[in-house]
Amino acid sequence: MKNINEKGFTLIELMIVIVILGILIGIAVPGFSGVKKKADLTVVKSDLHNIMYGLEMYYMDQKSYPTATTAVEIGTLTDLDLSLSNPSSDYNYQSGNNEKSYLAYYLTSDNEYYYVNSSDGMVAGPSTTTPTP
Repeated sequence: MKNINEKGFTLIELMIVIVILGILIGIAVPGFSGVKKKADLTVVKSDLHNIMYGLEMYYMDQKSYPTATTAVEIGTLTDLDLSLSNPSSDYNYQSGNNEKSYLAYYLTSDNEYYYVNSSDGMVAGPSTTTPTP
């Protein structure tokens, strides 16, 4: 004889729970899709600030910015003490005006430039054209 007081979920109850979870996930996922991109850009902006401060410290010691008439990876500048989250090879540097000005920039996967230069003293971007020192 079967016990009538058996406890458990019916198939209908389980299907309703699965549908509700699917709806909740469908609402939540699009809201989080841009979070990683925003976090990556925040890291880039922080790194550009660190590069700016490192270049200003270099200028205070040497009375000029490092020489690079064409764009080079920031990691090739050996006299800079930089603390970067991304690899230094992701950032480019170029000096201008007899080493009295500079430009450091990052190119995103969306072909947008974020940059800092000596004349502005702040991170700028996004820009779709290559910035110049």
